[in-house]
Amino acid sequence: MIRYERDPDTRLAPKEYKALHPFGTAPVIIDGDVVLAESGAIIDYIISKYGGGRFTLKANDPNFSNYLFWYHFANGSMMPAMSNNFVVNCISSGTRAEAIQ
Repeated sequence: MIRYERDPDTRLAPKEYKALHPFGTAPVIIDGDVVLAESGAIIDYIISKYGGGRFTLKANDPNFSNYLFWYHFANGSMMPAMSNNFVVNCISSGTRAEAIQ
């Protein structure tokens, strides 16, 4: 693992990190010649390439629908809600009281 520090003023990723993948977003993995971004894609890649069937359920498993729900919950429901909350808190931080007055 290589740790990259964000620019303290802009909070953006450094040029070295952006050079890893055109999107310049986190996370990114490098596995041999493969450079992959996006959390869901990375998880699918690891499960498929290295999981050997141990990290997924088959479609006929009685818990398959629950597996799919929780597998996609983070990106489908939780992350948008967390992102919205983060943005609202950033916008209102320190300026809300002034705006009300």
